[in-house]
Amino acid sequence: MIATVQEEFFQKYFKTSSLQLFPGKDEIAQYYHDSKLVSFLCEKFSRETSPVIRLKILKIFLAAKEHLQEDDFELIFGLISIPGPRFRELIREIFATRDEKRLLFYAGLLAQTGDYESYNILEPLFSNTGIIDSLQKEIRKCSKEKFSEVVQKASKFQNPSLFREIFKRLSNSDLTNSDLLQNTFETLGSVATINYTEFLFSHAPEINKDFWQGIFYGIKKGNRISFENLLFDFYEKQEEVRIALSEVTVESDSEKLFNCFFVFFNDAHESVRFYGKKGIEKWVKKLSNEKFFNHSDFEKANEIAQVFQDFLSKNHTHVLFSFLSEQFFTVAIFNEKVFLDKLKAVVEYSGGFFLNYLKKLSDEERKNFILKACSSSKIETNHAILGILSNRTFDYIVRVFDEILLNNLNKVPITIFNDLIGLAFRNRPKDIIITVLNNPEREIRERVIDALSALSLKEAISPILTLANDPDVVIRKKVLEVILAKNLNHNEKLRDFLFDPDVEIVVKVLKHISTYGDFNDLAKLNRLLNSSREPRIIDETTQALSMITKRNLISSFEELGQNARYSVVSSLLKLDPEFILQTQRDFSSPDQKTRRLANRIISLLWDEIPLARRMPISEGVTHSDPFVRSTFAKLLAHVSEEKNRELIKKLLEDNESRVRANAIEAIGLLAKSSKELDETNKLQYIDLLRRFLNDENCRIRANAIVALFFLGFAGCETLIYQMLHLPGKRMQLSAVFALGELKESKYFSWVSGFLKSSEPDLRRNAIKSLAKFDIKLKPEEQIKKCLFDSDESVRKIAQESIDALETRLNHEDPEDSESSEVYEDSFSKDSSKDSSQLN
Repeated sequence: MIATVQEEFFQKYFKTSSLQLFPGKDEIAQYYHDSKLVSFLCEKFSRETSPVIRLKILKIFLAAKEHLQEDDFELIFGLISIPGPRFRELIREIFATRDEKRLLFYAGLLAQTGDYESYNILEPLFSNTGIIDSLQKEIRKCSKEKFSEVVQKASKFQNPSLFREIFKRLSNSDLTNSDLLQNTFETLGSVATINYTEFLFSHAPEINKDFWQGIFYGIKKGNRISFENLLFDFYEKQEEVRIALSEVTVESDSEKLFNCFFVFFNDAHESVRFYGKKGIEKWVKKLSNEKFFNHSDFEKANEIAQVFQDFLSKNHTHVLFSFLSEQFFTVAIFNEKVFLDKLKAVVEYSGGFFLNYLKKLSDEERKNFILKACSSSKIETNHAILGILSNRTFDYIVRVFDEILLNNLNKVPITIFNDLIGLAFRNRPKDIIITVLNNPEREIRERVIDALSALSLKEAISPILTLANDPDVVIRKKVLEVILAKNLNHNEKLRDFLFDPDVEIVVKVLKHISTYGDFNDLAKLNRLLNSSREPRIIDETTQALSMITKRNLISSFEELGQNARYSVVSSLLKLDPEFILQTQRDFSSPDQKTRRLANRIISLLWDEIPLARRMPISEGVTHSDPFVRSTFAKLLAHVSEEKNRELIKKLLEDNESRVRANAIEAIGLLAKSSKELDETNKLQYIDLLRRFLNDENCRIRANAIVALFFLGFAGCETLIYQMLHLPGKRMQLSAVFALGELKESKYFSWVSGFLKSSEPDLRRNAIKSLAKFDIKLKPEEQIKKCLFDSDESVRKIAQESIDALETRLNHEDPEDSESSEVYEDSFSKDSSKDSSQLN
């Protein structure tokens, strides 16, 4: 029936959102007396979210205020923290009273919750009634016997003014009884809220320093607020406050306060540090007791050890560092997993304690522990145990290290194996390493070889070589790989492998020697050739003998003169038909020097290479290396005009100046020597070359003039004259070269004039060009003047040119020998500075 009356009331006045429909006071009184209206509406208030319904409920409470009892006010007090200024205003009106008994009842409710928002709502009610002023007077004047009762009543209001009066009275009167002080602090602590703690820390200088310990004991005993909150901004607090806090904290059993001891430990005040040390000792003793943790509670143990590690890593110079190290070791050793996880910190901070710990273990226990550390998934743990093993001071460490090396390497994980062997190689006698290398397990021997090889030390290779005759072919191949990887080309052990019973090993060595061997290998190669019956070995040995001979003959190719070069390569071509194929394969070598040497050789021998063995020119002119493309561009002059015209057109568009220059030179050579070019073809080539007459690259420009000259183009003399008088040495160098190619007698005097140039490069090119003129012009007489030139290179060229003229060996280098190299090398660089001045 009650529920029906309540629901009837609610449906009648709350079914609409309008605030106008509202019960009268008499009706409210009737419902209040007939049912538990307050509890019903409080429940509705909590469930409903409509502001209008909530406002109606609060207004009904306000209208029924004269009928409300204490238990009703207690129910309504539960709604006090609902947000919204209008709600709070109505709640304040509901609670408004001047009745001291009612005010004390409200304060009691407030003291039970300690809610900050509730205090802000009720505090104006307390202040406006005068009860705060009344209590202040009562605190000042009450007798010693009544003081505790007054404090009990006043503390519930949580008013800063009342707190101040209480502490003033304690400091300025005869209230020195310790029981009275203790009761006072416990009473305040039992209602401690944020108001109380804010008051304490904001008025700290005013509070007697002798009270602080009692204050914090009272708060701690009251257990109304988290003690951790009191430690916030610890370093900012007064000295007396810090001392009292640290002393009280030591007696706390809360695990959450463990970190606080490290805060105290770093304090400037000696007393605070003392309590920090005392707290750490207390907790370490507790932590080191196995009963404190379950055996599986690694996370908690690890967390505690981490606190130590973090603190120690930031406080290396602290005066009590050794004390903390010892405590850390005590914690870490509690659990082996934690111990291993934190081994780096144990070794770093508690090295002496750790070594003593190892010393007390038996050899077997010590070995097992070290193997577990080696197998840890934490790399810092691996490195920490390696640091311990590197200590040669203690016999018990040396013994266990040797035991692991000789009998337990199969238990060492691959992640640390190399480091362990490296440490052994550096710290242990070499005979230990040799013994380790002869481990009966092949896998171990392989891993040791890899580990020694990874050291990148020459002396680490010698032990590996002792396995060159290992009965297991896999090991011998491993040793061979090390020798080859370390590029030990002249190692006697490598030559010994030539007589290995495994064919694959011998062939691999032969291929290596074929590429890198020298004359020192020939004796054993000949011995192998005479003794072997294996076809693959015979073929590879023959190849190696041939390649060593060729390589040594042409290694000084660049230092040879033109005639000597030709003699060497043509002899090799006659002696070995495979020579030219190998040379052409060198165009694909990753080594630029090898590719360029191949270019030189092919240029010299092109006319003598059988057609069937020649690399297709079309393949050469599309090579990725511009040097190769440039060589084959010049060789286009050796192909019939019909086939090479389209290729030349393509090369004239190449992005490399060297390639374009050689393509133009090929046109000149073709025009000079070919009878296939009719007037139509000549005109087509002339049209192709016109655009190069003002090219920024001096070699391209000079080659274009020479080619046009042989194509019958009028005006070449003017073009040469212009080049000779353009600023920039490079243009003049190319112009002098071009005059030597034209060999017209009327240009003889032009070239001779450059023998007096101040530039050695110009004098050298002038000498070479003069040597090309008709012998009737007696060029040697002009060149002899340079035999006493101030520049050595000029004198050398002069002598070589005179020798050539005297024997009349008119065998010109297709790339203009070294004179061509002089201007080609300079033209391959960016010559934009000089060329920018030409046009």
